[in-house]
Amino acid sequence: MNNKILTGIMLLLTVVFTACNDKDDYTIHTENIITTITTGDANVGATAADISGTVLDLSQASSSSYKVGVSYSTTQEGATSGTKVAGTIDEQGNVSTNISGLTTNVTYYYCTYVTLQGKVTKYGDVKSFMTTDAEIATADAVKSGNNVELGGTTTIATVASDNVEKGILISTDEASVKEGTLYVAESETNAYNVSIKGLVPGKTYYYCAYTSVNGEKKYGAVKSFTLDKQEVEFVDLGLSVEWATVNVGATKETEVGGLYGYGDNTLFNLSTNVSDYLASDYQGDDNDIASMYIDGGFTPSKSEFDELISGTTQSNETVDGVPGVRFTAKNGNSIFLPVTGIREGSAVSSEAEIGAYWTGSLDAADQNYGSCLSFNAGETAKVSASQRFKGLALRAVRLPNRPLNVEYLHQEWSIDLNELSKSAIFDGPVYFYGLDDSWNTVTNGYSLAPGSDTWSWCPVWSENTWLCDAKEYGTMELKADGTVIVKDLSNAVNYEGTYTVDEKNKTISMTGAKILHPSNWDARCSNWSTDLKILSLTEHGMQIAAVRDLNEGTTDGPCLLSFNFASSSLVGGNGTKAAFDTSKLLYGDLEGKGNFRLELYNEYGNSKSDPCVNPSTFGFKKNMAVTFKLSGCEFKDDAKKQYNAALSFADSSWDPSYWGGTPKFDALVTGDGEYTVWMSTTADVEGAVVFCIDIAGMASDLVDPTAVKAEIVDITTDQNEDKIVKYVAVDNSKTLFCNKDGNGTDGRVEIYNEYGSTKGNPGISQSDVNFAGRMCINFTIEGIDGNLVEGATSDYKAELSYAAASWSPSYWGGGIGAAQVTKDGTYTVYADMGNDTANGAVVWCIELYGLWKDLVDTSKVKVTINEISTEAVK
Repeated sequence: MNNKILTGIMLLLTVVFTACNDKDDYTIHTENIITTITTGDANVGATAADISGTVLDLSQASSSSYKVGVSYSTTQEGATSGTKVAGTIDEQGNVSTNISGLTTNVTYYYCTYVTLQGKVTKYGDVKSFMTTDAEIATADAVKSGNNVELGGTTTIATVASDNVEKGILISTDEASVKEGTLYVAESETNAYNVSIKGLVPGKTYYYCAYTSVNGEKKYGAVKSFTLDKQEVEFVDLGLSVEWATVNVGATKETEVGGLYGYGDNTLFNLSTNVSDYLASDYQGDDNDIASMYIDGGFTPSKSEFDELISGTTQSNETVDGVPGVRFTAKNGNSIFLPVTGIREGSAVSSEAEIGAYWTGSLDAADQNYGSCLSFNAGETAKVSASQRFKGLALRAVRLPNRPLNVEYLHQEWSIDLNELSKSAIFDGPVYFYGLDDSWNTVTNGYSLAPGSDTWSWCPVWSENTWLCDAKEYGTMELKADGTVIVKDLSNAVNYEGTYTVDEKNKTISMTGAKILHPSNWDARCSNWSTDLKILSLTEHGMQIAAVRDLNEGTTDGPCLLSFNFASSSLVGGNGTKAAFDTSKLLYGDLEGKGNFRLELYNEYGNSKSDPCVNPSTFGFKKNMAVTFKLSGCEFKDDAKKQYNAALSFADSSWDPSYWGGTPKFDALVTGDGEYTVWMSTTADVEGAVVFCIDIAGMASDLVDPTAVKAEIVDITTDQNEDKIVKYVAVDNSKTLFCNKDGNGTDGRVEIYNEYGSTKGNPGISQSDVNFAGRMCINFTIEGIDGNLVEGATSDYKAELSYAAASWSPSYWGGGIGAAQVTKDGTYTVYADMGNDTANGAVVWCIELYGLWKDLVDTSKVKVTINEISTEAVK
């Protein structure tokens, strides 16, 4: 047996092999000769490839003792056992191999190999390449969120005079990639790439590299990529639809996402010809991008954008450096729409200046345009229109799925109509709906299939008083433990039982009780207790429907009869207590004008960043009263010590607003103490931009304004007005205009005078006079114009003279409640009685100083008392 030691064998590890035959026994000893074997890159053509690699270290080995090259196959697992092609190796260990005879458009797997003495073979890592029939290659996609970078390379030889165009073709259809949208690359080198933003998540896209030389087009291999699906969040703004928090194709609220032509379901139409785009409404159909790629989503209609604008408060904001508009709802939820720019063809302009969002509705005036929402940075949004070929952003909406919050049930409820004919939440106490209506149609706003019995009639009670009488109907208390207590004054019966709620089907059932309802509907419904539909439920309002099924003797068909409830505190007129943090109240001479201001919130003041109230959620429907307290007031010796306090308030739209000037709303501040100011409105107040109490001139008269402490004691909204102010009825036929005290100088309007002509037949009832604080009289005087003597001053001070029946409290002028009467017109005088309660009257007049003597004919003067208001006794 001959033993031969073989050296110079390339191996990565020390390996000993033994091979025997009938002649020799070979031992191949490798030691640590081979340190590295790597597979390099492939330069690929149509049927051949040049492949690099590395083998270290064969520098001391005889070239006859090894072979290097590439092993390849059409399968990954077959790469090391496939076809082997010998290569060459240089002194540095670089291996070069050419493979020919390959098939076009096939993927091959390959690796570098080395074989020693024909006995041992080692391999590098397995890699792959694809042959192509063009002199152009398509690179793999590089994804980042909903954006992608696509590229390619070309080896086509060109000269300077050639017309060369390079880029990437992309489509959502694999079969039509070469007819897809071309994104041209600006590149001077053989390698080029393009970036595409705002692609739709969850979608598969197909693309290929493209080069055109003098009109001859060549294409790389078609490749694909798929973006990850995206769970889009929606926000309930209390509107008919919920709004997505991001644009279509965006991953956060500040991203633009995609800019799409009107109804362009190809996603990549860059034509600027309007006829190449959809010419119809498309919400929710096959042309709706939002509907195609966001579960449950669809493009909002024009009316839904109108609703967004009217149902929210807009504010200009910059988020992470991106300007836009925030829409804040009454419930405090909000969405942010960033500026987007506008795309025309492939060019995007005004990215930092304009926000533009498609609706799914054609423009009614010109069908070459689609309706859209638009705004300039720093301005409010509005619904406008844009040419259909322009690329705008999309923000999806979906139908709401508002949950039933059972906790809202747990309170005392009343029919939403009181004895003063007032409703707190609804337009009336009773509404009518179809039998198929439910929580979904009333609260969520869903539309049911054609033929469903869905309709509504929501009558205003003041126009349909036959619905029921305006009176107190009692209460229905739903406790958290499942107990129900009904005090039914209309039917003169009380119930105490239990109730259960089916949250899935949105129904309520009672055992041992009936829902509270006006008695005049008793004979129209057979069931007042079981499986009654809950149509809506909020913190302060609720609708429960019984079936109107007892219609004998009428032509009425069955329907749902909805009884509308409001929180008992609202129906009883006590209003709602608004939240505030008095520790954040700013106060003092904040404007430097000598007035003392209490600033709860001011969009233009220091309270904007940390307000006393939340301006986005603040609101009311009828009125608001604010009670405040002052302490530490020390006045200068020459101070007036009487100052009018009034609200300065504007809602988020600046209308409605109030800036003082109505004495019955205001208060007279005389120093330390509690005061109440208020305002009323006939339109819903939503949000606030200014919310202050201004005490005119007081800061100038204080020894040290900074020593005064102010605090908010209470903010109550939507209480019955009779809780704030009381009106005294007056019979103007018994009101007398006369000469004051027979002095021949002053005029007097005598409402009641124990010592005058009105004592025996007054125009007021003494029992109506019961108040503490301010009394205001608004009156109209006629007969001055053209009835003054020559040289008359035409300027007459009007003041109240009043004494309660006990002569205390009393007022004899000298305060700030005077008016200057200069001609025929309407004026207001007022007086403040302090904290003492005034009952009845012994003297009650309006003095018009100096007027009597200046009248040519006193009989021509007529005075009408329009309103007498006093503060309600608390």
